[in-house]
Amino acid sequence: FCLSLYSKYYDRPKAGWPFAVRSLGCCSYPPHTRNSMLKHPFHHWIDKNGRVLDTLTLVHVVKGTGTFRSKPSGKFLAKAGDVLFAYPGVRHWYGFVPKTGWNDEWLEIEAEGALSILSEAGVSPEMPVLRQCSSRVVSAAFQSLFDLSMAESDVGLLAAGAYRVLASVLSSHAVSDK
Repeated sequence: FCLSLYSKYYDRPKAGWPFAVRSLGCCSYPPHTRNSMLKHPFHHWIDKNGRVLDTLTLVHVVKGTGTFRSKPSGKFLAKAGDVLFAYPGVRHWYGFVPKTGWNDEWLEIEAEGALSILSEAGVSPEMPVLRQCSSRVVSAAFQSLFDLSMAESDVGLLAAGAYRVLASVLSSHAVSDK
């Protein structure tokens, strides 16, 4: 789907939504590309020291390699099939390795309940990655969410699509663990 870049940012939903999309998108950076990931809207601005968001963001590495770092997790290599989680209130930074480039898909959500689900799956600020998820399954869920986004769907449909992405990540990871 993502030939170069798609991103969309959403306003905070009305009170009462237990699961809401704040932003979503995808990027494709060929090998030996300059890192332009530092270009974000002011409310998501990132620099060499990273950024802190008040939401949960998951990043699916579709192709290539990159790095992720935060104080709780330290720095680690991220590879195709990995899903990274940037936790609310935690300064983080991630980006691709110029030698390999990468394609990624991301979803930023307001979902307090998602944190306990992730904890049950062994994901935490100290261990913010699920390795070797099924890129086919996760990307299909992302594609459905992108389709909803482009169709200007309401917040309820977007929330359902976002929940499907999270469920696909957790389900595909559970299958790859067996």
